[in-house]
Amino acid sequence: MTTNIFKHAAIALLLAGSFSSCREQVENTPFPEPIEISFTEYSLCKDFYDLCRCQDMNENEKTKIMIINSQKELENFIIPQYSDTNCPIFSGIDFSKYTLLLVQGWAPSRWFYTTPDEYPSLSLPKLQQLSLNKYVLNIEMRASDDNSNRQWNRAFILDKINHKSIVELEVIIQLEDELTVKQHDESASIVGKWKLVKEQMSGMGCPPQLITDFSHDHVVYEFKPDGIVTITSNTDDYSGLKVGDHSYSFVETSESYWAAYWLETDDLFRARYSIFSDQLVIDYGYMDYATFYFIKIH
Repeated sequence: MTTNIFKHAAIALLLAGSFSSCREQVENTPFPEPIEISFTEYSLCKDFYDLCRCQDMNENEKTKIMIINSQKELENFIIPQYSDTNCPIFSGIDFSKYTLLLVQGWAPSRWFYTTPDEYPSLSLPKLQQLSLNKYVLNIEMRASDDNSNRQWNRAFILDKINHKSIVELEVIIQLEDELTVKQHDESASIVGKWKLVKEQMSGMGCPPQLITDFSHDHVVYEFKPDGIVTITSNTDDYSGLKVGDHSYSFVETSESYWAAYWLETDDLFRARYSIFSDQLVIDYGYMDYATFYFIKIH
């Protein structure tokens, strides 16, 4: 009787080992063709801006990717921005259905372009499934080369994947000595009325930046030839110049590694600006603040 029990136990162990080996073989067997996986880039700025930040990477790590499948795992990754502040995390992510991929890296730059909207020649990130439990995420970014050694952070939401899955990371960062998406058009005039269409918060290095659509509001900057800009607005939600009159002037300098043309207002802050016939961009991104996008209406 005892011998039969041991025999049955041994057979059970062999079968279990065989099933486990077969399962691992199936899970690791490459698909005939990679499968494109749909996902959405998630703005860390939305929940964490001002109060929270991502944990710092080890400087010896070039890139890092983490599979987050629970609120607790997310909370272990996010820490208070300052020692005397709380860091409430309200991600709104249903982790029973979705996975969050958190990606970090180091690069010699203080500024990145991450979308074709910011830099038209960029490719969108791509996620491919190579086998049941193996994926590869491709990310391309464009950055200025200024030796600042700054950490960048990005996040992506996709349908739930196994916590044992392996996600390989391929990052291409194209560096340029001076990063300018569009050249300043000296023949275009800032004089006239400009309607705000969107505001993009910098997010202190956590792209994609939080974007607010103002196209249905009426926030207007009227630049006059006498150096006065008049602001009118039907909303208090935007974070630009206050309603009323402000003085403005232009500064041309080579002090900055990223722009020679600056717009200076009476708040004493300089903004990088770009103007092209019917489009105006006023950019405070170098201060980890906002960028404002306008269209000309008169």
